[in-house]
Amino acid sequence: MRPRGALRRFFDKLGRRIYIGTNLPVFYPAERVFAPDMIAVLEVDPGPRRRWVVEAEGKGVDLALEVHVAGGWRKDLVDDVERYARLGIREYFAFNVTSGALVGYRLEAEQRYTALVAGPDGFRSEVLGLDLLAAGGRVRFFHAGARVPELDELVVRLEAAMTEALAHVRDLERRLEEERAAREAAEAELAGLRDELAKLKG
Repeated sequence: MRPRGALRRFFDKLGRRIYIGTNLPVFYPAERVFAPDMIAVLEVDPGPRRRWVVEAEGKGVDLALEVHVAGGWRKDLVDDVERYARLGIREYFAFNVTSGALVGYRLEAEQRYTALVAGPDGFRSEVLGLDLLAAGGRVRFFHAGARVPELDELVVRLEAAMTEALAHVRDLERRLEEERAAREAAEAELAGLRDELAKLKG
């Protein structure tokens, strides 16, 4: 849910039409229903859905991400690799929470995946235009080297910005108070000088 929210905010800000869904039942014609942990579909309405029906949407899934928590690894590394390639899903990523391993595949030939090689910034997703990197037991997304922030990180940033802004306001109030006191002191001194001048003329 956290990566989904982060990606939705990121693409909405860019004005890109990408649907991001999590644990959504996906229906392909004459195929058993499946529900990847996350899917991405390009150039479609990003609004909410309860299922992805390829015939109704007129478009199949462009990217699938599976997160493996426990049990056999075969489904994610063998069965899904074969199935998603056969269905024409352009990119597939699988993350093993226990080992921290992240693997990626891209459709380079008809119904066949090529394993991706991670670079210094992780795996490049051509579908998303982002890099995927396993960090801290999670998959994180990066754009031009900067991490796509999740909601809790945005809240922390907002709180820090508010704290800084309040400190700035308090500093301005202190300066204004000092200036007011200095002005009052100068006015009082000027009034005293005028009184003395009046006495001298007197």
